[in-house]
Amino acid sequence: MADTINFSVVLPELTDVGDVESGELTVTVGEGDPQVVTTNVDDTEVTGLSGAQGETVVLSFVYVDDAGNKSEVPSTLTAELLDTVPPQNPQSLGVRIEGEV
Repeated sequence: MADTINFSVVLPELTDVGDVESGELTVTVGEGDPQVVTTNVDDTEVTGLSGAQGETVVLSFVYVDDAGNKSEVPSTLTAELLDTVPPQNPQSLGVRIEGEV
């Protein structure tokens, strides 16, 4: 069964804002086209992403300064979308007395 896995990307902490104006996250799920998401300097995560269970996700993130320059070395991560969410817990059990003999 090919479930859809919803996921978020936690962005690296920007320790020295300097002239950084934004970030650029590139997300590639499986063989799909890369999706580029522009982030604000105070963003801590990117939400609303999804892909099929078992697909590989490739992430790349750079900072962009006020002159349009991008970080020379991006932060990268490759991960597999796996279903690690357990089903809900069952409700309380009960006993019904059916009678006596």
